[in-house]
Amino acid sequence: MVIPTSIAMYNGVFSPIPRTLPSFKDFVSGIAVSFLVFDGLYFFWHWAHHKVPFLYRKFHAIHHEVRAY
Repeated sequence: MVIPTSIAMYNGVFSPIPRTLPSFKDFVSGIAVSFLVFDGLYFFWHWAHHKVPFLYRKFHAIHHEVRAY
């Protein structure tokens, strides 16, 4: 996997690393947006496991069976 990635980077498939740092506002807003997107997607994923019987039975029920001692 390293060699194909290196070839892709050499050929300009990936964008280059920026030479300057983002502003503090851009940095904080990027983190906030990333958190909101991740949290929203995780909420939907967890909600779907409770609403879709197949997902609940096969995967999520184990989550509710675990007991901390």
